[in-house]
Amino acid sequence: MGAAVYRLPPPQGDDMKLTNKLGLPDALVAAITNDDYSRGESDISVTQLIAPPRKIVLEQRHADEIEEDAADRIWLLMGKIAHGILEKAASTGVREQRLFTTIGGLKISGAFDHLSLEDGCLSDYKVTSGWSVKNAPEKSEWGEQLNAYAYLAREAGYDVKSLRIVAICRDWRMSDATKYAGDGYPQYQVAVLPLPLWQTGKQYDYLLERATLHREARDGGELPECSAEERWEKPGGWALMKPGAQRATRILQDEDEARKLARATKDMTVVHRPGVSTRCESYCAAAPFCSQAQKGKVAA
Repeated sequence: MGAAVYRLPPPQGDDMKLTNKLGLPDALVAAITNDDYSRGESDISVTQLIAPPRKIVLEQRHADEIEEDAADRIWLLMGKIAHGILEKAASTGVREQRLFTTIGGLKISGAFDHLSLEDGCLSDYKVTSGWSVKNAPEKSEWGEQLNAYAYLAREAGYDVKSLRIVAICRDWRMSDATKYAGDGYPQYQVAVLPLPLWQTGKQYDYLLERATLHREARDGGELPECSAEERWEKPGGWALMKPGAQRATRILQDEDEARKLARATKDMTVVHRPGVSTRCESYCAAAPFCSQAQKGKVAA
């Protein structure tokens, strides 16, 4: 049961290992393993470019040591299935076309999901969490990714006039839609999110900055530390909790203020919540080899 080790193709890593600890059916594991994605003849893809240089370089350096389990990649399979169906369904416009440009000493490639030739709308499909949609204004990566695609499309001669994310919420719940109706939670299982389209000069400057960071990290320089935003850091604090409640009424940064409010309301308790770097803890394969991530664990 579950002892087999498979090899993942690029871009996950030249020799990254995929385990099957739950003994999932071979067809399911094969679907996860047989990834036909390719960044083409390029140095880096847009998806890698917007990611932290530290993460990408460490994943490449330790590819033969990194293991992931098939059960932890089901979310990726769901995205592949949705993209495959949507790609076949699109009868007009440009879809899944890989484009290239060279900036900052790196050849960059990217493939947007769909570009309408009628109105110039560039779309990207995301199979994601309803909470990601709720927090979409904070997710700068989506805007950075689509503006990078827009630059590549313009370089190829396409007229891009607008950007949007079409988000399919894999964990959407009617109860959450009702409870958080006024707080940005999607009211349906799909949400269409327009994103700001940058001027071409701003797009170029962004790509140049990212390409320079990645090239310098690859060339053996000191790896830049990931920022709090790149670590998807959720700051700690002092939570005010009602008896029996699972969610905090409020989270404050100051302990004295939290305890003062708790005393004023009488039925509240104060619970300390340590900060957490979500990407480091759950979404970065390089974390075991990252001194910054390990230092954060010790601090926590």
